[in-house]
Amino acid sequence: MQGTGPDLAPNANTYNARIWEASYVSGIVAATVLKKETHFGFVGAQPIPPINWTVNAFALGARSVNPAVTVDIVYTNSWNNPAAETEAVNSLVAQASK
Repeated sequence: MQGTGPDLAPNANTYNARIWEASYVSGIVAATVLKKETHFGFVGAQPIPPINWTVNAFALGARSVNPAVTVDIVYTNSWNNPAAETEAVNSLVAQASK
């Protein structure tokens, strides 16, 4: 079994969790706690559907509290690259300070 994986075979299958539900609630919490913020950032590993679902759900949740919220995403194109992740966070911070 593989989580949200694309491959099927006689001895392999995939499953999916409703990860977007928790992301939607996270967006609500973020916009409620950070009431004056309208700009959020998100670092994603790969531009694949489960990550896009997560970002979109977060944005929709935040916009349910504050319709002016925007969410920027930077992909690292890697599942584990601390240097790329740090660079992605720094680029989001730089965008927010403009």
